Amino acid sequence: MDGHPVVDGDLDDPLVRRASTVGHRMVMGPGEPALSEWAAAGLVLPDETAMMRYRLDRIADQLVLADVDGILLFDPMNVMYATYAP
Repeated sequence: MDGHPVVDGDLDDPLVRRASTVGHRMVMGPGEPALSEWAAAGLVLPDETAMMRYRLDRIADQLVLADVDGILLFDPMNVMYATYAP
C-alpha cells in the first residue's frame, strides 16, 4: 500500500521489534516468564505438534461419534483450539 512502510522479517528493523513486543498480537505457545521459569525448573517445552495432533484427533473423533460432517467455529478460543491459529 502506498505510503505505508514495508515490514519484513529483519529483526534489526525497529518496526519489526515494535510489532513483536507492543500492541495487539497473538502469541502462539508459551512466552516469558514461562520459558525462563520452566528452564530454571529443568522442565522441557511441550511438544506442540503432538498437542495439535491430539486436539485434531479429539475433534474428529467427536464429529464421528455425533455423526456430524463438519463444524463452523466462531468463538476465537474454539478456532484457536481446533486450528492453533489466531
